[in-house]
Amino acid sequence: MNKILTFSIAAYNAEKTIRETLESLVCDSLTMDSIEALIVDDGSTDSTAKIAEEYVKKYPNTFKYVSKVNEGHGSTLNYSMCHAKGKYLRMLDADDLVNTNELARYVEDLKAQDADCVVTPFINFNDGDDNEEYVSRHNLNDYKIYSITDTCTPIAHEFAIKTEKICEYGGKILEHCSYVDTEFSFYASMSSETIVKLPEVIYRYRHGRDGQTVSDTGRLKHFFDGQKVIFHLLDEINENWINLDLSKRSLLYESCDYVLDIQTYAIIQLPYYQKNERLNKYMEFIKSICDKNKEYMEGLSQRNHWYGLRNVCLNLPTNGKYVVWGSGIYGKRVIDVMLSVFDSELYIVDGNSELWDTYVFDIKVYSPDIIIEKLGNDAKYIIAMKNNVDLVREEIKSKGIRDDMIYGYNGNCF
Repeated sequence: MNKILTFSIAAYNAEKTIRETLESLVCDSLTMDSIEALIVDDGSTDSTAKIAEEYVKKYPNTFKYVSKVNEGHGSTLNYSMCHAKGKYLRMLDADDLVNTNELARYVEDLKAQDADCVVTPFINFNDGDDNEEYVSRHNLNDYKIYSITDTCTPIAHEFAIKTEKICEYGGKILEHCSYVDTEFSFYASMSSETIVKLPEVIYRYRHGRDGQTVSDTGRLKHFFDGQKVIFHLLDEINENWINLDLSKRSLLYESCDYVLDIQTYAIIQLPYYQKNERLNKYMEFIKSICDKNKEYMEGLSQRNHWYGLRNVCLNLPTNGKYVVWGSGIYGKRVIDVMLSVFDSELYIVDGNSELWDTYVFDIKVYSPDIIIEKLGNDAKYIIAMKNNVDLVREEIKSKGIRDDMIYGYNGNCF
């Protein structure tokens, strides 16, 4: 039987989780005959091979096992892109799961599909926690085929890519490097012209596991990998520039944005550099990206409001008195950055009286009137929010604060 779907399963010392992962692919025989599960063992030294071979022996028409030297997650995807026999190719980490109950219907839907890229909702879950998060990122009607540029860039645990398309493109994912799932997403976007959304909830993405590269420990261990990945992706865009219109470039830039945020967090907020070095290292990093692709950096603030606000903050003097207006998600992010880079006297205010006397990173939230009366124009005011920025700016000015003491981002830096 022709294979409809290949799962690329990267396995490295995965003995604690891989049995559960592989078992989640076990369902009715007709569906399993339509699936290929490539277990690519990236040089494991534990019992990963033994567990994988059990499934190969029991379900030889579905599971395939290959052992190779350790070259990183990217190398396993490169192998699968060259050897997959399925109509579509999908990534499955050896510590994540497939929603078994949805698999048969999903495979049947894939048989009838011809879109280059197929996205589905997914579940976020934490070990030891019964709460689960349903995520559906694409505002598309089910089963209707769209241009790939009609939506946001797909992320690795929500899409299957037509195998022939990604093989024709011929890109090679970085080896001995982290964050390469973003490269896989990038190549899927690069090689696709069409996309469709299916309703089945297929992927179960596990959070909270020790050693994950998105943890602070993992990011310190792989400190420069984000820089390697974003440079690689921008090189790919530059090389293919003549064939990419602006809408396609903007889609591909979204993958770069994700890696940029990872690397910026590492430089600014992890204890790799001394506090007084971090801002200069960040500016060097941004300049090197701008030298590679100026268009990318010029459009970044428009795509990413947080980058625009962060850029406002990082262009301010690192000492003095600052009042952060807003204690929500942007307020927390601004304070986190300022504590990592600034040697300043920091205050937080919020217009919502219910938040007064609460704390953000051990800093008390005050009524705006109290702090403005105390500091007046001796402090700079940062509006840490996405909506109603101009209204808040006018409110601050109405309380006697000079225009040149107020900073924020409303689509344009002011």
